[in-house]
Amino acid sequence: MEVWEADKHGNKIGGYIKKPVDIITDQFGAFLATMFAAYTNANSLYVTCSIKDTANASKTIAFFSSQYTAGLAYNLKLGCLVGVGHGTTAAARTDYNLQSQDGAWTALSGNATWTSATGKITFAGSVLLASGADVTEAGLEVILASTAPAACNFLFLHDVFSVVTIAAGKYAHVAYELQL
Repeated sequence: MEVWEADKHGNKIGGYIKKPVDIITDQFGAFLATMFAAYTNANSLYVTCSIKDTANASKTIAFFSSQYTAGLAYNLKLGCLVGVGHGTTAAARTDYNLQSQDGAWTALSGNATWTSATGKITFAGSVLLASGADVTEAGLEVILASTAPAACNFLFLHDVFSVVTIAAGKYAHVAYELQL
Protein backbone atom coordinates (compact mmCIF):
# COMPACT_ATOMS: atom_id res chain seq x y z
CA MET A 1 0.00 0.00 0.00
CA GLU A 2 1.11 3.54 -0.63
CA VAL A 3 0.17 6.93 0.82
CA TRP A 4 1.35 10.30 -0.48
CA GLU A 5 0.53 13.99 -0.37
CA ALA A 6 -1.33 14.78 -3.58
CA ASP A 7 -3.02 17.52 -5.53
CA LYS A 8 -6.69 17.14 -6.51
CA HIS A 9 -5.67 14.89 -9.43
CA GLY A 10 -3.74 12.42 -7.25
CA ASN A 11 -0.31 13.63 -8.44
CA LYS A 12 2.49 13.26 -5.86
CA ILE A 13 3.52 16.64 -4.46
CA GLY A 14 4.98 15.79 -1.04
CA GLY A 15 5.46 13.08 1.58
CA TYR A 16 5.34 9.43 0.52
CA ILE A 17 5.41 5.95 2.05
CA LYS A 18 5.16 2.48 0.48
CA LYS A 19 4.82 -0.72 2.48
CA PRO A 20 3.14 -4.14 2.41
CA VAL A 21 -0.50 -4.24 3.53
CA ASP A 22 -0.55 -4.69 7.33
CA ILE A 23 -3.59 -6.82 7.76
CA ILE A 24 -6.98 -7.79 6.47
CA THR A 25 -9.56 -7.50 9.22
CA ASP A 26 -11.73 -10.30 10.58
CA GLN A 27 -14.62 -8.63 8.74
CA PHE A 28 -12.88 -9.06 5.37
CA GLY A 29 -11.83 -12.64 6.17
CA ALA A 30 -15.37 -13.70 7.14
CA PHE A 31 -16.79 -11.94 4.07
CA LEU A 32 -14.38 -13.76 1.73
CA ALA A 33 -14.96 -17.13 3.41
CA THR A 34 -18.73 -16.73 2.94
CA MET A 35 -18.24 -16.16 -0.78
CA PHE A 36 -16.73 -19.66 -0.98
CA ALA A 37 -19.71 -21.40 0.61
CA ALA A 38 -20.41 -24.99 -0.39
CA TYR A 39 -23.30 -25.55 -2.76
CA THR A 40 -25.33 -28.05 -0.76
CA ASN A 41 -28.97 -27.35 -1.60
CA ALA A 42 -30.44 -26.17 -4.87
CA ASN A 43 -33.32 -24.59 -2.90
CA SER A 44 -31.04 -22.55 -0.64
CA LEU A 45 -31.36 -18.90 -1.70
CA TYR A 46 -28.56 -17.37 0.37
CA VAL A 47 -25.63 -17.82 2.72
CA THR A 48 -24.81 -15.40 5.53
CA CYS A 49 -21.95 -14.19 7.69
CA SER A 50 -21.93 -11.99 10.78
CA ILE A 51 -19.36 -9.19 10.83
CA LYS A 52 -18.82 -6.01 12.90
CA ASP A 53 -19.57 -2.63 11.36
CA THR A 54 -17.56 0.54 12.04
CA ALA A 55 -19.61 1.14 15.20
CA ASN A 56 -18.55 -2.34 16.49
CA ALA A 57 -22.10 -3.71 16.10
CA SER A 58 -22.58 -7.21 14.66
CA LYS A 59 -24.48 -7.25 11.35
CA THR A 60 -25.59 -10.19 9.24
CA ILE A 61 -24.63 -10.00 5.58
CA ALA A 62 -26.29 -12.29 3.04
CA PHE A 63 -25.23 -13.38 -0.43
CA PHE A 64 -28.04 -14.37 -2.76
CA SER A 65 -28.92 -16.38 -5.78
CA SER A 66 -30.92 -14.69 -8.50
CA GLN A 67 -34.15 -15.15 -6.54
CA TYR A 68 -35.60 -12.62 -4.10
CA THR A 69 -36.23 -13.46 -0.46
CA ALA A 70 -38.60 -11.16 1.45
CA GLY A 71 -36.94 -9.12 4.20
CA LEU A 72 -33.37 -9.73 3.03
CA ALA A 73 -31.29 -7.24 1.08
CA TYR A 74 -29.21 -8.08 -1.98
CA ASN A 75 -25.46 -7.49 -2.00
CA LEU A 76 -24.93 -7.18 -5.72
CA LYS A 77 -22.80 -4.01 -5.73
CA LEU A 78 -20.21 -2.94 -3.22
CA GLY A 79 -19.38 0.63 -2.35
CA CYS A 80 -15.76 1.19 -1.35
CA LEU A 81 -14.18 4.15 0.44
CA VAL A 82 -10.68 5.05 1.62
CA GLY A 83 -9.94 6.86 4.86
CA VAL A 84 -6.91 8.15 6.74
CA GLY A 85 -6.10 9.04 10.32
CA HIS A 86 -3.38 9.57 12.89
CA GLY A 87 -3.64 6.42 15.03
CA THR A 88 -0.36 4.79 16.07
CA THR A 89 -1.38 1.43 17.58
CA ALA A 90 -0.41 -1.51 15.36
CA ALA A 91 -3.21 -2.77 13.10
CA ALA A 92 -5.02 -5.90 14.32
CA ARG A 93 -7.43 -8.37 12.70
CA THR A 94 -10.08 -7.33 15.23
CA ASP A 95 -10.00 -3.66 14.12
CA TYR A 96 -13.39 -2.36 13.00
CA ASN A 97 -12.60 1.34 12.39
CA LEU A 98 -9.69 3.75 12.07
CA GLN A 99 -8.22 4.77 15.43
CA SER A 100 -8.29 8.57 14.92
CA GLN A 101 -9.80 9.58 11.59
CA ASP A 102 -8.76 12.72 9.67
CA GLY A 103 -10.99 14.02 6.89
CA ALA A 104 -13.97 12.07 5.60
CA TRP A 105 -14.22 8.58 4.08
CA THR A 106 -13.93 9.14 0.34
CA ALA A 107 -15.05 7.02 -2.63
CA LEU A 108 -12.41 5.25 -4.69
CA SER A 109 -11.26 7.29 -7.68
CA GLY A 110 -12.40 4.52 -10.04
CA ASN A 111 -13.10 0.80 -10.16
CA ALA A 112 -10.51 -1.66 -8.93
CA THR A 113 -8.32 -3.26 -11.59
CA TRP A 114 -7.51 -6.99 -11.80
CA THR A 115 -4.23 -7.94 -13.52
CA SER A 116 -4.31 -11.63 -14.41
CA ALA A 117 -0.60 -11.88 -15.20
CA THR A 118 0.42 -10.76 -11.70
CA GLY A 119 -2.63 -11.85 -9.70
CA LYS A 120 -3.02 -8.34 -8.28
CA ILE A 121 -6.02 -6.13 -7.57
CA THR A 122 -5.26 -2.39 -7.40
CA PHE A 123 -7.44 0.54 -6.32
CA ALA A 124 -6.97 4.03 -4.93
CA GLY A 125 -8.67 7.15 -3.62
CA SER A 126 -7.77 10.60 -2.27
CA VAL A 127 -8.96 12.13 1.01
CA LEU A 128 -9.11 15.94 1.22
CA LEU A 129 -7.50 17.23 4.42
CA ALA A 130 -8.72 20.83 4.70
CA SER A 131 -6.67 21.44 7.86
CA GLY A 132 -3.78 19.16 6.92
CA ALA A 133 -2.61 16.26 9.11
CA ASP A 134 0.27 13.98 10.04
CA VAL A 135 -1.23 10.80 8.58
CA THR A 136 -0.16 7.48 10.16
CA GLU A 137 -3.00 5.11 9.26
CA ALA A 138 -5.21 4.28 6.29
CA GLY A 139 -8.03 1.89 5.59
CA LEU A 140 -10.54 0.53 3.12
CA GLU A 141 -14.19 0.68 4.16
CA VAL A 142 -16.82 -1.33 2.29
CA ILE A 143 -20.54 -0.54 2.29
CA LEU A 144 -22.81 -3.58 2.26
CA ALA A 145 -26.49 -4.17 2.92
CA SER A 146 -27.26 -6.07 6.11
CA THR A 147 -30.25 -8.37 6.50
CA ALA A 148 -31.97 -5.60 8.51
CA PRO A 149 -32.07 -4.39 5.60
CA ALA A 150 -29.81 -1.36 5.96
CA ALA A 151 -26.54 -0.15 4.47
CA CYS A 152 -23.64 -0.71 6.87
CA ASN A 153 -19.98 0.25 6.70
CA PHE A 154 -17.22 -2.30 7.38
CA LEU A 155 -13.44 -1.82 7.70
CA PHE A 156 -11.80 -4.46 5.47
CA LEU A 157 -8.18 -3.23 5.37
CA HIS A 158 -6.23 -1.29 8.02
CA ASP A 159 -2.63 -0.11 7.87
CA VAL A 160 -0.47 1.86 10.31
CA PHE A 161 2.79 3.45 9.13
CA SER A 162 5.37 6.23 9.62
CA VAL A 163 4.14 9.81 9.35
CA VAL A 164 3.21 11.26 5.97
CA THR A 165 2.60 14.98 6.43
CA ILE A 166 -0.25 16.40 4.35
CA ALA A 167 -0.47 20.20 4.07
CA ALA A 168 -3.75 22.07 4.62
CA GLY A 169 -6.01 21.89 1.58
CA LYS A 170 -4.11 18.95 0.04
CA TYR A 171 -5.06 15.30 -0.35
CA ALA A 172 -3.84 12.07 1.22
CA HIS A 173 -3.76 9.67 -1.73
CA VAL A 174 -4.13 6.02 -0.70
CA ALA A 175 -3.30 3.25 -3.18
CA TYR A 176 -3.73 -0.45 -2.42
CA GLU A 177 -2.33 -3.43 -4.29
CA LEU A 178 -3.54 -6.84 -3.11
CA GLN A 179 -1.71 -9.97 -4.21
CA LEU A 180 -4.08 -12.91 -4.66
